[in-house]
Amino acid sequence: MRGSRGTLLLVGGQALGQASMLAVVPLLTRAYGPSVLGLYQVAMAVATTAQPALTLRAEFVLPAFAFDRNAAVLMRRGLQTTLGVSAATATVGLGLGMAGFQTPAEVCVMTGFIAAALGLTVLDNALLIRRGARGRLAARNAIAGVVTALLQCGLIVLGLPIVYVAVALLIGRIVGIVCTRRARDRWDFEDGGVEPRPYTWRRASLAVGSGVAASATGQAMTASAGPLFGASASGFVGVAQRVAGTPIGLLGQGLSQALQTQSAPLIRAQRAGLTRLVTRQILALSVISAALAAAVILLAPPLAVPVLGAGWEEAGRVTAVLAVPIAFQLLIGPLMPLLPMLGHERLLFMLQLVRLAVAITAILFTAGLSGSLLWTAAAYGAGTVVGYLLMVVVLIRQTRRFDVEASGT
Repeated sequence: MRGSRGTLLLVGGQALGQASMLAVVPLLTRAYGPSVLGLYQVAMAVATTAQPALTLRAEFVLPAFAFDRNAAVLMRRGLQTTLGVSAATATVGLGLGMAGFQTPAEVCVMTGFIAAALGLTVLDNALLIRRGARGRLAARNAIAGVVTALLQCGLIVLGLPIVYVAVALLIGRIVGIVCTRRARDRWDFEDGGVEPRPYTWRRASLAVGSGVAASATGQAMTASAGPLFGASASGFVGVAQRVAGTPIGLLGQGLSQALQTQSAPLIRAQRAGLTRLVTRQILALSVISAALAAAVILLAPPLAVPVLGAGWEEAGRVTAVLAVPIAFQLLIGPLMPLLPMLGHERLLFMLQLVRLAVAITAILFTAGLSGSLLWTAAAYGAGTVVGYLLMVVVLIRQTRRFDVEASGT
């Protein structure tokens, strides 16, 4: 499948799946309200932060592995860790529920289901990207999103508790994976050898650490909003990030998958051309990101109540404040897998630690100084933008170094 057609297919599949789930958000906000939906957003923040550790960050390096047998071993370890920890977390939640601790129980159970959904999805991404199966990857993205949206509509009609929103997410992801699995996805255990860039435990720990730090940075505002500003604040920020992050949901994962499928063969074969690939994507996404950020800033506040329902006015204002940093995430997010694929986990880890430190400092300092959710979100966003700009500079330098070494000049 040619590059441009494959990219459009991936983005289209991701857009259909994410648009389906986004269409359910107004129903969820009306059915559960800020404080209850805030519990789901906290569980999502915890699961998203933990996911890189659960999968051992295998999703970043598997596509670039030279030998199938080595990739299979890492995939198995990632699956075992993901399912084991997710099941344990949900079980702890059930125990807390029987002991009468209802709110922590709901958060733990939802975290377990969401973590399993996220982990299974990114590991399946790695397998399909490695196989070059863009069509099936696009179909999986679409099927998972549509099935999840339909299930969530059903549970709203039945009036089920918020926990079932996480159950629907997991079922939707599993259905998408099962529907797009093929017999040829089996690993070739005869294809073994020593990797040119072995994924040692040191590399894995750095990759996991950078992944956790990146996820923690992205979820820091949602996780801290509740303790700092009250239970409803987590709901406001979580929904705001979901709405402002719509372009990332619609485009980002598909673009990231497309870039990985195009860059992995270059890296495996040590062929030049990576800088041109990255630069072209940055230039194209810069225009799109700027236009989307402007649209969100203008439209989010007046549309908050008509779309989300009464009581969600603050979410509209927070959405506008977070539009610029989330636009930068659309620009830079798809490029992040490249550093681990090039063997630069330590460099990425240091960059992500700096981003996390800046984000947490901005949140705590501004919250203490102003006591305002909006000002705190603005400071968090400014710190996030600075971190993303630093990553662009580093990434371009590393891709140029790869091209020089690959061309032998």
